[in-house]
Amino acid sequence: MMRSSIKKTGAVIFGCITVLTASAQPFGSAYFLEGISNRHRMNPAFMSERNYISIPALSLIGVSAQGNVGLTDFIYKYDDPGGKYELTTFMSSTVGREEFLNRLHPVNRLQINTDVTLLGTGFYGFGGFNTIELVSRSNTNTNLPYELFDFMKTGMDKAEGSSYRIPHVRNISDAYVELALGHAHALNEKLSLGVKFKVLFAGAYADVDINQLDVTLKQDQWEILAQGTLLGSLDGATFKTKEEEKGDRIKGIDVDDPRRNGWGLATDVGLNCQVTEDLALSGAITDLGFLVWKNMLRGATLNEPYLFDGFESIDVDDDDSGSPDDFDKQLDKLGDDLGNLAKFYDQGEITRERRLIAATLHLGAEYTMPFYRGLSAGFLWTTRFHELHTWTEGRLSANLSPSRWFDFSVNYALSNLSTSLGWIINFHPKGINFFVGSDRMVTEVNSQGIPLNDLNGGVILGMNITFGNRRYE
Repeated sequence: MMRSSIKKTGAVIFGCITVLTASAQPFGSAYFLEGISNRHRMNPAFMSERNYISIPALSLIGVSAQGNVGLTDFIYKYDDPGGKYELTTFMSSTVGREEFLNRLHPVNRLQINTDVTLLGTGFYGFGGFNTIELVSRSNTNTNLPYELFDFMKTGMDKAEGSSYRIPHVRNISDAYVELALGHAHALNEKLSLGVKFKVLFAGAYADVDINQLDVTLKQDQWEILAQGTLLGSLDGATFKTKEEEKGDRIKGIDVDDPRRNGWGLATDVGLNCQVTEDLALSGAITDLGFLVWKNMLRGATLNEPYLFDGFESIDVDDDDSGSPDDFDKQLDKLGDDLGNLAKFYDQGEITRERRLIAATLHLGAEYTMPFYRGLSAGFLWTTRFHELHTWTEGRLSANLSPSRWFDFSVNYALSNLSTSLGWIINFHPKGINFFVGSDRMVTEVNSQGIPLNDLNGGVILGMNITFGNRRYE
């Protein structure tokens, strides 16, 4: 399992990860556009302008990746004399130590989130606006310290007796489905309140937590003392192990007929206040809740040293035959080395384990221009509370509604991970609502569509069938 998990962590480094985690709701660009039917996802006090029924799996799709590092920090161009290969990893001897390490941070963070509405509807009744939704969500958060990459890149070049202390490598991933019932109610002409109740159906969970690696070079091998734990939950899953003198070492995972793997509860609460004719203030906290995971598999390191051969310098043409090593083989080698860095041993199961999901706070302010009511300026403050790290963002937007059926927003965001430019276009004539945009517009990608600079990108897409009169008609 550790081998598989570390390979996944390595995949995150290269921007190739698709295992995803509790969402930071990657559609902040939509917050101030009233014509978007699903706007209540960010604040349950928001009411759609019309009743709507979702188009299955197309009502709202949000995918978002954020980080303070990106693909070009780990992947480099390779000047192949034969003209066959274009890329190599940071482990290649053609990439200098300082050239690589100067790009990194003390803690290199990555988070990836997806949010897909499978089924949903919103309608007026019972004195307010009501919503019913079935949503699939997944999230991954990863912390990778600078010292890990320093050891990978330059460790074997050190003199005997050299040592590293690598702090806190961690990756947390989860995936679940939620059934949400919401109601928004106008207390008066200026103030609306909203609440949602959610039943959660657990899917998969993984937590690889290496608290510390103490590494010392002895002759041509490293002596490693690791402190860490491994947790994983997926119904029908068992560890693949190899019997060793010290215990059953985890080598992978077998999955047989996966099903629902636990349950949970959560709630959203929000308010929306029209303070003056021009100024509106709003706020919400979403995903206050927990998941109870069944049959949590456990692994742990042993408090005993073991030997590690170290990381190889990966060149594009480093095999004995002199034939070039393609890029996939380089990644495989790196994944194999990462898989051998820490050893986890089977510790049995926990029958039930309760974990909080990541809550998100939204605070918004919108000022409508008195000289043109179709133009407004908005500011959205978002904080996502996660046990691995708290993410905070401020997003300033300009919102324009040139007609009753079309509006758009352009915005700029600054967070403790990165900066980003966002946009969204929304069409909402009678009968349909279609929107598309991005909270984090990617300006440069490789041939596979992966962001080349900071790992920041995303898409917001949705389509709903609307009916009934506008709310304010």
